[in-house]
Amino acid sequence: MRKLTWRIILSTANLLGAMIQSVLGLREYDAFRRQLVHSDAIFPYIPPAQLISYCINAPSFVFTNLLGNLPVWRAFWAGKGLAGYWFHHVSITFYLALFLFWWWVGWRVDVKPRLRNRSALAGVLGYGFGASLSLALTYVGIDILRATGFASDSGGRPIAISIVLWGVGLLCYFGFMLLSSRCQRGPVPPVA
Repeated sequence: MRKLTWRIILSTANLLGAMIQSVLGLREYDAFRRQLVHSDAIFPYIPPAQLISYCINAPSFVFTNLLGNLPVWRAFWAGKGLAGYWFHHVSITFYLALFLFWWWVGWRVDVKPRLRNRSALAGVLGYGFGASLSLALTYVGIDILRATGFASDSGGRPIAISIVLWGVGLLCYFGFMLLSSRCQRGPVPPVA
């Protein structure tokens, strides 16, 4: 059980935190709607609690939105299963992706990679794949920032900034792991 400590703590704490923030976000949204009951104006609004949840869990948020935009996913899961809304108007897919992402983070904290495993081909390919995904995450965040033009809307800018920060942070992690695996192998012998 000791080897699972951070996996269990991080994944369950973030899952429960996201569910609580969803409940609070729904109440904040209802309060916002009651204030505008006699107004015809349309305001884009993301409740602050939900915004905080999306910023903390930006990789899961991006993955869920990308998956939800795939026509195959929508046709297969339309309104049922993992595409359905299970808890306060948030997709189950988001909660599943959130749990798995934080399980992975906890796994990286619990299990320190052995030096010889870092230089194995599977390890290098895994770190390279992770680095490419973190580059894609950074690109998505920058693209959202460029599209909003740093306009102060209800949530596009903070979420986009958190996506960029997550992408850069993960890129630094995977880059460090790739560089350390390269150093473990030693210099490449010259070809004669």
